[in-house]
Amino acid sequence: MVVKDAAAYRFLGHCLNPAASTPELPGEADWPALVALGSHHWLLPGLATALYHRGLEPHLPAALVDHLQALHELNAARNQQLRTELLAICAHLNELEVEPLLLKGAIALVEPLYPNFGDRMMSDLDVLVPTARLEDCRQHLLRAGWDWDREIPALLWQNKHHAPPLFHPDQPAAVELHGHGVEQHHRHLLSTGDFHAHSERHQVAGVALRIPAPAVRLRHNLVHTQLTDRHYQYARLNLRQLWEWVMLRERFDGHVAWPPLGATLSARAAVLESYLLAASAFFGQPPPPGLTIGHDGRCAHARSIRVLRQPGYARLLGFRADTEHLFRVRLPHLWVKLPSVAWWRFQWRRRIKNL
Repeated sequence: MVVKDAAAYRFLGHCLNPAASTPELPGEADWPALVALGSHHWLLPGLATALYHRGLEPHLPAALVDHLQALHELNAARNQQLRTELLAICAHLNELEVEPLLLKGAIALVEPLYPNFGDRMMSDLDVLVPTARLEDCRQHLLRAGWDWDREIPALLWQNKHHAPPLFHPDQPAAVELHGHGVEQHHRHLLSTGDFHAHSERHQVAGVALRIPAPAVRLRHNLVHTQLTDRHYQYARLNLRQLWEWVMLRERFDGHVAWPPLGATLSARAAVLESYLLAASAFFGQPPPPGLTIGHDGRCAHARSIRVLRQPGYARLLGFRADTEHLFRVRLPHLWVKLPSVAWWRFQWRRRIKNL
């Protein structure tokens, strides 16, 4: 097996999806590129579990097996620390009679989704609280020892769907308190009310919290990854987020009504369709019955394949996406930032640090 571009993505995806067929093992010379790709997408702990469950470890270089196992052990230990921090945050918010709603990777810390607790890597903890209580919750955590990076001007967080990240000196990760699930210009696809209305209450270690319904989790994964993070514009794939999508479908597919879900995303149908095609192409997960893949969705998926094969085309799409973002998002907000001394000071410090 010669690992190139799409083949490398497909190998990782088929390994990580327990329902997919066992992929052909690459040659020893191809593993450095695969490990680099898996590292870039934060997939190596999950890959360690996948290779073990598929019985492929005896056929791998011993140094590679040791490396992957060590990464998995470290990530499992960190996830346990993240779980402890998350429950502490929820306990503090319960003191305000707020039941925080967990988002994205934080859910996997209290409700199993992946084959092993240490499989999913994450950088921070995302928690949704009632919009009207956001500042109360933030001040309560500040009094409990969390703090925010005061070098970053507050105006940079205006009109954001979450408050500035909060850090605790004795905790491993930042927490982002969300007043809304997604940015304002995407709430017609997934409203803040959808998160709260379609959620379930859970008691974990004596702490009250809420978890969104499967259909909401799927929509959030799609909107956040493809639109908020602009992967659809760049026609690029985030394998870690696509893996989460695949695992959500594997666990909850029977509880999701796909035609209504597709209808809620009809304004951006091509985004959903291309995502489903990517899950099929790289993770071996067929699109759900009842949804028709249209021409625009197929074209969008073809663009992502072309990006993997042609670096020049990827740079062209990136330049186009960055230019559109500059004129649509950054320049309209620049007039608020320019008069701010704090913003200029922040820009200067950031450039000094980069040097």
